[in-house]
This record gives sequence, C-alpha cells and structure tokens, in this order.
Amino acid sequence: MTEENKTSLTKAEYACQALEFLNEHPCFSRLMMGFWGNAGVWMSPECKHGRDRLGPVYVEPDDPRYKEFAAKFADKDFKDGDSLLLKHEEFFGEPWVFDHVDYGCELDFSVYVGPLMDEMAPNAYTNWNLYHGIMVHARSMEDMLIQAATSVRDIFGDFDSYDSFLSIAERENHEKCGSKYLLPFDGDEGGRHLERNSDYISVPYGIYNRRWLKWFSKTAWCRDEQHWGAEFDTLCGDDILAYVEPVPLGSDFGPPVEGTVVR
Repeated sequence: MTEENKTSLTKAEYACQALEFLNEHPCFSRLMMGFWGNAGVWMSPECKHGRDRLGPVYVEPDDPRYKEFAAKFADKDFKDGDSLLLKHEEFFGEPWVFDHVDYGCELDFSVYVGPLMDEMAPNAYTNWNLYHGIMVHARSMEDMLIQAATSVRDIFGDFDSYDSFLSIAERENHEKCGSKYLLPFDGDEGGRHLERNSDYISVPYGIYNRRWLKWFSKTAWCRDEQHWGAEFDTLCGDDILAYVEPVPLGSDFGPPVEGTVVR
C-alpha cells in the first residue's frame, strides 16, 4: 500500500484492516473463529462518568473519598479497609443519565496444547487453552476494532498466521510449491477434486501458534509477574518450534483513536 493510499483511507476502512489483522493473528485460534471466538464483545449504555445504569460504584481504600463514605458505615458491620458498595446517586450526587455507548471487548489469547505434528488435532477444542489477555473500551465499534488491533499488535506482536513463523526451509518450499493443493482434477466417480501436493511442506496450525507463543513468552509484557511470568516455558521447549526470528508486518491502523486499554 502506498503512502498516498494510506492517507486516503477512512476510519471504516482502517477498521476493516484491523478486523482482518485480528482474525489472522496467531494468538487467536481459527477453530474459535479468530478474533470473534476469543473476544467477549459488548455494548453498554453509560453516563458521563463512564458507569452503566445497573452497575454499583465500588469505593476502594485508596479512593480519595473513601473516608468520607466509610463514616456512613460506622454503625454497621463494617471494618476499615473493606470495599464500599454505593449507589450511583450516593457517589456522584446526581441520578444516572445516559451520555454514550461503551463498545468493549475482552481479548483472551489461545495456546495450542495438543500433538504438534497432527494436522487434524488443532480442530479439537480440547487441544486449546484460553488465557486472559487485555480489555479494550471505545466510543464506537470502529474505534474499538482499531484500538483492539493496535493493542494486539503492540502486545502480542505484529504477525499473521501464514508467513510470520515459517522456518527458512518451509518458507522456500512454500514459495516454490505455491499451494498445498494442485489444480482440480476429474475423479473416477465424477465431480471435481483437489489433489494434495506431495512436495509441499505442510505446517500444522498448532505449530504456528506455539511458535508465536515461544516468541511471546520472551516479551517483557508476558514475563511480568503481574501477567504470565514463566507460565509458558515448558510448552516452548520443543525443538520443532525452532524458527527464524519473525519480521513484523508493518501494520498501520491509522491515526490514534479515543479508547482505553486495561492490561
């Protein structure tokens, strides 16, 4: 894509690119429909304070107004340091009034734990584990998709599930062979069939995912004890997971959008 074409894209077009990137990222299982299968997506009406209509307000001890509200619980079964549960009007001094819709998604990532060389094994749900990732909030669906893709790129890597984690031999083979299948041919019993290309080195999708995990497990974000630390070290020890250090795609999702990310 040329620089001229990049600058002429609308936000909707950037959102389309963001969704394609999310669906093709190796941290999301294709078995679970990529991004949509790994993300809990919601729309919530909120007031100007960012609170939904039914949600209570939790006041924690580090809140500047904690002592003010704690005094009101002094004659009840309350211990200093307990979280306080207040109604919206009690905390904000005004009734809840609609202001905007919050578009949010919780992005969990997938890790393949089944047999590495079995091409059919990644099709079983039992061979995948799901891990908590990040949460994204925005004021529109387009902004949410763009913010989600930007965050996934920055935390889980700027990669896809096709070329980013191929070995040199696999990459050269795919460039030479072109496709896993040869042209359709007429079968003996009629109809058109695809013939498997015996020269093509097939890489099961589970290996793509685990090679990505090997890269991800070494990142500062993953190694942080508040996230995953050494959780994945055992899964990343197989020799078959060796790969050339991946080259980022150079993904561009346009100008920054209004949104928040909970890591």
